[in-house]
Amino acid sequence: MSFILKLRRVFRSPIFIMSLLPAFGQVIYFLILPLLSRNASPEAFGQLGLFISFTAPISIFLTLKYEQAIPIIKSSKYSDLLAAHLTYLALTICLLISAFFLLYALFFKLESFYFLFMCVLGSFGLAFFQIKLQVSVRCKKYKQISIAKFIQPIFRGGGALILILYLFESEYHLLHGYLIALVISSLFLGRLRFSFDRLKFFSLCRRYVQFPKYGAPSALVDALVNYLPIILIGYAFGKSEAGLYTMVSMIGAGPIGIITNSISALFIAECSEKVRENKGVTSIFDSYLKKQLKLSIPLILCFAVLAFFAKEILGDDWEGISDILYIMMFMYALQFIASPLTRVLIVIEQQKIQFYFTLSKLVLLMLASAIGFNDFFVFISALSFLMGGWYITYILIARYLARVYSK
Repeated sequence: MSFILKLRRVFRSPIFIMSLLPAFGQVIYFLILPLLSRNASPEAFGQLGLFISFTAPISIFLTLKYEQAIPIIKSSKYSDLLAAHLTYLALTICLLISAFFLLYALFFKLESFYFLFMCVLGSFGLAFFQIKLQVSVRCKKYKQISIAKFIQPIFRGGGALILILYLFESEYHLLHGYLIALVISSLFLGRLRFSFDRLKFFSLCRRYVQFPKYGAPSALVDALVNYLPIILIGYAFGKSEAGLYTMVSMIGAGPIGIITNSISALFIAECSEKVRENKGVTSIFDSYLKKQLKLSIPLILCFAVLAFFAKEILGDDWEGISDILYIMMFMYALQFIASPLTRVLIVIEQQKIQFYFTLSKLVLLMLASAIGFNDFFVFISALSFLMGGWYITYILIARYLARVYSK
C-alpha cells in the first residue's frame, strides 16, 4: 500500500508531469506506426535504422558532451558563449565532411552520397537539438522541453507518412521525417544568443574537460551498444533484416523506456534519501526487484499477444516479425527488470563500474555477431540470450555493491 501511495506522489510531481507529455507523443507515434509500416517497406525502415545508427555516434563527436556543462556554468554570458561556439564548431565540421563527400562523389561517383549527406545533416540536427535542450534546462523552460519532446515523435512519424502518401516515391522519406521532426522540435526550445570569444571558449573547454573525458566515451559506448546491431545486420544480411530489427526495437525498447523512466525516478529518489541519511539501500533494492518481477509478468503476456498479431497489425510485408519478437522477448523482459535497479550504481557513486559493464555489453554484442554471422535468426537468438544473461549479471553485481555500501 505504501508503494502505491509513493507512486501516486511521483505521478503528481513536476518531474512526472513534465515527462507525461513526451510519453503521450510516443503513444501517438506508436498509433501512426502501423500506417507507416503498411506504406513503407522493411528496407525503408532498415535505411532509417542505419541512418540513426550513424547519426547518434557522430553527434557525440561533434560536441564531445560539452553541452552538458551549459546548465551548470554560473554566468549566463559564458553559457551562451559555450552554446554558440559548440554550434559553430559542429556546423563547421559537418560542412567540411559534406564537402569531402561531395568531392569524392564528383570524382569517384559515390552512389551513396545522398545517404551520407543525410547522415551528416542528421548528426548536426541532433547535436543542435541537444545544445538547445541544455540551454532550455539552464533557463528552466521545462514546459518548452516537454512540448518539444512531445511533438518530435509525432512529426517523425506523421511527417514521414505525409511525404510517403502525397509526394513522389522515395526510400528516404522516413529519414526526411526524422529531420523535419528535429527542425520543428528545435524551434520550441530556448533561443541561442550568439556571442564569440575564442580564448574564453578554450578556457571553458579546459575547465569542463571532465565531460569529454568521462561523459563522451560512456555515451559513445552506449550509442554503439544500442545501434551497432543494426549496422551489423544491415552489413551481413541486408536492409530488409535491418528493418525488421529496427521495427522490433521500436516496439520493444520504446514502451519499456517510457515505463522504466518513471519507475527509475522513484527508485533513485528513495535510494538517494537513504544515502543522505547514511542508511543502506539493500532493502529498497530488494523491494523493487520483487515489484519488477511481478510487473514483468503482464509485460511478457502483452508482448506475446503483440508478437502473435504483429504481422496483421504491421502488414503483409513484415514476414518473420513475430518470430523475432518472440526471440527478443527474453532480453526485453530482463531489460525491463534491470533498468531501474542498476541506477543504484549512480546513487552509490560507482559510475566507473557502470561504464565497464556497458563496455562488456559491447564485447557480448561482437560475440553474438561472431556466433550468428551466417544466419540472421541465429544472430538474434544469440544476442537475446547473451544480453539477457548480461542483465541478470548486472542485477546481481548491483545488488552486491548495494549491500557492500550498506555496510
